[in-house]
Amino acid sequence: MHTNNQNLSLTKAPLATISQHKEIFFSCLRDTLAMSGPLIGSRVGSTITSFISMIMIAHLGHAELAAGALINSVSFSILVPLWMLFISVGILIGHNYGANQPAEVGKVMRQGLLLSIIIGLPFMLLLYWLAPILIFFGQDRQLSYLTQQFYRAYCLGLIPSFWYSCLMQFMLGISRQKLNLFFTFLIMPIMISLGYILIFGKFGFSAHRISGMGYANSISFILIDVIIICYLLLNKNFRKYNLLAWDLKNNFHYLKEILNIGWPITLMMASELIIFSLSIIFIGWLGEASLAAQQISLQINLVAFMIPMGIGQASTILISQQLGRKNFHLVRPLGYTAMLLTLIATIITLLIYLFMPKSLIGLYINTHASFYAATINLAITLLFVTGVMNIFDGMRCVAASALRGLRDTIIPMLIFVVLGAVLTLPSGYILAVTMHLGAVGYRYGFVIGFGIGAIILIYRFHKLSAINFITSNNNEGN
Repeated sequence: MHTNNQNLSLTKAPLATISQHKEIFFSCLRDTLAMSGPLIGSRVGSTITSFISMIMIAHLGHAELAAGALINSVSFSILVPLWMLFISVGILIGHNYGANQPAEVGKVMRQGLLLSIIIGLPFMLLLYWLAPILIFFGQDRQLSYLTQQFYRAYCLGLIPSFWYSCLMQFMLGISRQKLNLFFTFLIMPIMISLGYILIFGKFGFSAHRISGMGYANSISFILIDVIIICYLLLNKNFRKYNLLAWDLKNNFHYLKEILNIGWPITLMMASELIIFSLSIIFIGWLGEASLAAQQISLQINLVAFMIPMGIGQASTILISQQLGRKNFHLVRPLGYTAMLLTLIATIITLLIYLFMPKSLIGLYINTHASFYAATINLAITLLFVTGVMNIFDGMRCVAASALRGLRDTIIPMLIFVVLGAVLTLPSGYILAVTMHLGAVGYRYGFVIGFGIGAIILIYRFHKLSAINFITSNNNEGN
């Protein structure tokens, strides 16, 4: 940050601090934009890679296309929450980086890699024997075994994928977000090219069909890990972190801290995905047009929501760094700057959904075909409500991300889970079924739940980011 005076207080007389307030705001704005820009790009890049991978699988046939939906379902319900666990690695690295403790940064990094192995081994077994589990939950037998074929090839790269997450969090924690973006776009062509070669059997290789994409993921994660680790070891700027000093025995407290901070983040993400999945099931009961319109609106919104997610992650890292530097007066401005940027971005998204919905829907279906009239009309309405939902969801997620920077993860997780279970889904059901609003009613349920969640989390951040509160907690920790 550009402002490092630890004694600066935001509670001084307004006339004496106007220039300081402006300097702090623009400093926070510059740093948040500099951190979040590459993060948004990385998330968009990963989404594009996943999208192209599914297109290649779809070309194998109808059964493989259907199995692709199961592959995505398993990924979002198991793998994505597990990857979220390693956000805590970035938080701890950011704090130690801000405190100018490079040796501690290296210790956190190594414990993160160790945790990847500990968590990865049991989940490798789960993915290897996935078909019986899917069949137990009522999935089609053929599709279950096709999905298992993919994950038996993929599980070889599960631990490397966790290492990749740790390495990316390491680069974010030490403010090397451009490297994060570079390696994200480096893995994209590797994974897509390998997928094409191994799925369809090109350049003399055997055609592994759906397993080919699993092998492509595994090989890509292994390759990118080797490339990143070699880069870090050969670059003299990273030698101070002693990344190869495997003194694991005396540093298990960092393993405990990673888990303590990370498990609520994992559970929060898992609960969110469960609530979204349940809403999709409920909407499916309303008919094919409702389900199609729901899918179209969510697919359109997928890229748009990468913006608040990137801003939120930037807020997490920047706040943890400033806590390490003991610049407590910068915590609240950083959080509010992230919220302001998210508000602006989500309002712009809403306006796009409001004024050009058919252009967006036309990316998925023919908007001039009378056969799709009901789906198109419903999708237009859902897009507008989704835009409104994004405003509250974006603010809620960024507030939760700012709280993560303060290492406050358990209470936000409980707020997410409780509101989802007792407010979001029930209110959606009442609006959709009792008040006959259909699929739009379920989406308004998310608006209500996310809106109240945003208010609670913003208030909690305002309370916990008070300078006297942070300093008292910091003194207790020491």
